[in-house]
Amino acid sequence: MMRWKLEEFDETWLWLREVVRRIFDPATDPWPDDLYKTHPDLPVKQEVYEVVKECVFVEQWEEKLYNALAVELRAQADAHAARLGDLAGHRRDDILKATADVWRFFGDALRWTVGLFQYLDAAYCRNPEKDAKQIWFVGAEGFRKGMEARGLGEALVEALRLEAAAVRGGDADAMAMSLAREGVEFLKALNWYEATDDETSGPYLEELVLRDARDDYAARGARLARRTTEDAGADARDYVKHVFRALKDAEFAGSPPKEEDDDDLPRLEDLAVESDDDEDAKIVFEPVVMGEGFLDPSTAPKLVRLVEESLNAPNVGKIAERGIGPLLDACAAPEGEAFYALKDLYDLARRGDAVAACKRATRLHVAARAATILKSGTDVAASLLAFEDRLGAVAESAFAPPPPTSNDDDDEPDVWDILEKEVDELVARREGREVDEKKDDADWGLKTVQRALEDAVNDEAVASSFAEALASAFDVALRTSEKIDGLLRLFRLTRSKDVFEANYRADLGLRLLERLSREGASPSDLEDAVSAERAALTAFEAECGASFVGKLEGMCKDAAHAGAAAAEYAAAERETLALAS
Repeated sequence: MMRWKLEEFDETWLWLREVVRRIFDPATDPWPDDLYKTHPDLPVKQEVYEVVKECVFVEQWEEKLYNALAVELRAQADAHAARLGDLAGHRRDDILKATADVWRFFGDALRWTVGLFQYLDAAYCRNPEKDAKQIWFVGAEGFRKGMEARGLGEALVEALRLEAAAVRGGDADAMAMSLAREGVEFLKALNWYEATDDETSGPYLEELVLRDARDDYAARGARLARRTTEDAGADARDYVKHVFRALKDAEFAGSPPKEEDDDDLPRLEDLAVESDDDEDAKIVFEPVVMGEGFLDPSTAPKLVRLVEESLNAPNVGKIAERGIGPLLDACAAPEGEAFYALKDLYDLARRGDAVAACKRATRLHVAARAATILKSGTDVAASLLAFEDRLGAVAESAFAPPPPTSNDDDDEPDVWDILEKEVDELVARREGREVDEKKDDADWGLKTVQRALEDAVNDEAVASSFAEALASAFDVALRTSEKIDGLLRLFRLTRSKDVFEANYRADLGLRLLERLSREGASPSDLEDAVSAERAALTAFEAECGASFVGKLEGMCKDAAHAGAAAAEYAAAERETLALAS
């Protein structure tokens, strides 16, 4: 394999140093065709690789070789950092382009050097007992120190900070984004991107970007919260669009790492000599793979958290209190633009710990709309039922909780806990005490609509009139054989059961008398009518107990007996007439 023997380290290093300098010289081809004509049948890269292997494993010169290479790499890094000149005062794009050009060449040269000296990396730099860093980081550290000495790091970080602000404001172009990506890769390689536990000093780009983003989001949120127009629903829609756009931008601020292109880096297996008995030869250095996005992917969750904490959380409660009512009015069904805006607003409220504000706004709005219907005095029961059906469906869907995670499936709810909670809430409402609105019930939307309706129909000003109107609605439904399921829902809401019972009893008496005195009515017709009445009384009994329907049940029994007596009298009369004839 090797046609010559290494005699002295100094002579060997002079030869290797010339190779390294050619790799880092922008004006020189490190592998000209006429280099080292003494070995025309041996690839030059292969020869360098074999020389390094010989130095490390045969001559045991790894410490000398590492120290000499480290000095040369630092010198090359300083020289390339000097190529950047003075960046202060230049345009942002010019700073990013100059840095990208220099680092692109230096990084490629450093990768080639890593590939050629991989045996040194494996045998010496990766030995935990040695106080030595890997070759890649020696070169990167030298470049960083060269920039620090010239004050170039601050200029680059400031340019990238301004680029991040431009991206948030929607003013960045594709070329600037491409240059910014390379700038971020550069900072990550030099440990200038985020604060770490090592001795690297700032400025750190991530820290500055997060600080600017926090201030920007807070200012934007304050402006949105102060904005008041005649259309509060439109304001809420704008807020939802703005916050979700900010969340999306923050989420995609850092793209996932790109796939490593095999053509961009030296293939060490092409340089190495096949050797089954040399375990160290199988250790391959893995260069740092940079992210493809403008910011590192690890920054995206931090930006998302800033949007939630600085933009959304301080303001979503105010937006919800003003905007939920108009959005509910605009929803004809659980679909359409207004519905999805309402659903998204609740999602933001849930993230911002403002569910109580949503409950409060929903309750107040439903109560106000129900009061308007009650004051109209026109077909009150039917109007309230239509209102509850529409708003209940919308609220139940829009304010539904997020889908459960896999961990939630393991925690089965306890039936007795649920029952105890419902009983406590019922007792609290009956006694006029406040119910804890911070409990995020799974179906709080529908419950809030029903409770607001209950409060509205039991207001002192309208409680009696509503009970009378409800009794009249039952009267119409039972006279025309309509379904009473919806009316029973309203019956459960009213607390003026005594007023309802008095009016219902009066209407029941009239209905039964009309059935009894109707000319041509058959006994079966009367039985059907009484059965329908008793079906309604069964529902009342289930809600209020047997004492509530005692008198009403007695009236039905009396009507049934009277009907039977009338039928017997009619039969006897027909029989007498038949005998007389």
